[in-house]
Amino acid sequence: MRVLFIGNRPARVTCGGDQVNLRNISLLEKTFGAENLDFFPLDSYGESPRGFQRVLRKVGTLTQSLRFYAGGLDPERERSLEKKIAAGNYGWVFISDVQTGRIAPLVKRAAPSTNVATFFHNVMRLYARDYVRTDGISHLPFYFAACRNEALAVKHSDLLIVLNGRESALLKRFYGRAADLELPISYEDRFDERRVEKSEGELVLLFVGINFFANAEGVRWFTANVMPRVKARLVVVGKGMDALAGELARSNVEVRGFVDDLDGFYYHADIMVLPIFSGGGMKTKTAEGMMFGKTILGTAESFIGYDFDHDKTGALCETADEFVAAIGRFAENRPSKKFNCYSRSQFLDKYESRGSLERFRSLFSAL
Repeated sequence: MRVLFIGNRPARVTCGGDQVNLRNISLLEKTFGAENLDFFPLDSYGESPRGFQRVLRKVGTLTQSLRFYAGGLDPERERSLEKKIAAGNYGWVFISDVQTGRIAPLVKRAAPSTNVATFFHNVMRLYARDYVRTDGISHLPFYFAACRNEALAVKHSDLLIVLNGRESALLKRFYGRAADLELPISYEDRFDERRVEKSEGELVLLFVGINFFANAEGVRWFTANVMPRVKARLVVVGKGMDALAGELARSNVEVRGFVDDLDGFYYHADIMVLPIFSGGGMKTKTAEGMMFGKTILGTAESFIGYDFDHDKTGALCETADEFVAAIGRFAENRPSKKFNCYSRSQFLDKYESRGSLERFRSLFSAL
């Protein structure tokens, strides 16, 4: 059976969405065979333009949003996609991001016997709302486009796949239909025990994440409200985060942009911090931190969809006082190595990729 994947195949992981897309591609290849998987890329980003070209891109994005296009889809690509689906004899079309949910009814028009599966990185109705709240009302067109695409996907898809139970419950609440599969974040294990470091020198805190509204909001808050009160160094790593270096400037804060080897930062950190207060879906970096056996201090939002004891992994912190207290407790009882056995064991039991494959295969084989 042939399958068409709508979306990009990332050449490298620069954000959590890339990690999830690569995981889903791997699951599709293992379920249907790599030779049966076809792609229709939607390059919505590419290189960031400058000057007048940047203005033109923003105007173009706004125009498409007003027509309910999002996620890199536009009328020209939509026409090309419809022709491809009509001629492709596909058993399944896999929509990699619900932002392009308008594709679901298109599939049913072009090839009525083709099944549609849509993946939800977030419930867009809430994600886009938070985006407008943090970045301004100029993004209202994106909000309306996101809501429209999500509604179309729920109505016309044969399968809905989400990351966790919260997202499934929200779909039921907003659209009257729950998800068919909850498929949590998972990673192929790349931990190397030989690289675990001894605990010595200054205490190192690590924040990992791309520069988008929820991460930027969280790291700004943490730098302003927690870092002046702790004896530790915060390292901020992620694509685009270097643009915030001026705002985050402190003697105990180091800001990096995209790095080729993220693993080294995990091994060197004593604690991973996840001060995330908005967004949706599951936070991929939580699972990645667990893979490397990190002690994790995070908010309830950063732990949504995960099943583990927060006190054993690190701590659940919602206020600056709670983060400061948790860091202080860790410093007083600093382990001999930068490694949390419980975090690592929970990753292997629940968030390593092999378990996801069995659930994924069983869902598609049932239809």
